[in-house]
Amino acid sequence: MVFNVQFNDVCLMDMTKENFWRAGLLALAVFISPTLPAAADSGYQVEIIVFERNAKDAAAIHDESNNKPPPDYSNAVIPGTDNIGLLTPKRFQLSGAEQKLKRSGRTTLVHTGWIQRRSESRAVRITSTATEAGDATPSVDGAMRLKVGELLNVGVDLTCRDGGDVTSIIETRAVKFGELHYFDGDQFGVLMQVTRTTGSE
Repeated sequence: MVFNVQFNDVCLMDMTKENFWRAGLLALAVFISPTLPAAADSGYQVEIIVFERNAKDAAAIHDESNNKPPPDYSNAVIPGTDNIGLLTPKRFQLSGAEQKLKRSGRTTLVHTGWIQRRSESRAVRITSTATEAGDATPSVDGAMRLKVGELLNVGVDLTCRDGGDVTSIIETRAVKFGELHYFDGDQFGVLMQVTRTTGSE
C-alpha cells in the first residue's frame, strides 16, 4: 500500500532533518491513531436490597391476586448464568444502607447484584433464599429490567408473599447512575443503585 503525503508551500529540497522527522511523525500519527482502541462503556453494575417494612408502618394487605398463579419469569436470566455476572458480597456498595435498615428494625429479604452488558435486554430474575428467620420470612420473587435509550429506565416487577398476603411493586422509572433509588411497596421496599462498568464489549 502506498501513501501519498503532500506538504504545501514547503520546498523538500530545503527541509532540514528536523522537519523531515516532524513530518514523518505526523504522517505516522494520522494513519495509526484510528486503529487505537478506545475505552468503552461496556455495561452496568446493578445492586438491590429488598427489605420488609415495619409492621407498624404498613399493615399486611390481603390482595385478591393471592389466589392467582405468580407471573411467568421463565425468560428472566438468573444472575451468575448466561452472561449475567453475579456480584460477590465484597463488591457490594450498599452494605452500609443494609446495616442502617437492620438497625431500624427492617429485615433484609434479598441483597444481590449483577453486572450486565449494555446490549443485554432480558430481565434479570430476583428471588429470595432461605434466611435465619426461616419459614416466617416473607418470600420475594420477580424480575428487574434495564431499558437503555435516551435515558436509563429500570422496570421493577416484584411480588412479596407472606402467608396468604400478596403485594407487588410494578413500576418503571428513569434513574441516574450512582444514585440510590427507592421503590415503595405496602409490605416491602426496594433500594437500588446502578453504576457504569468500563471495558470492551
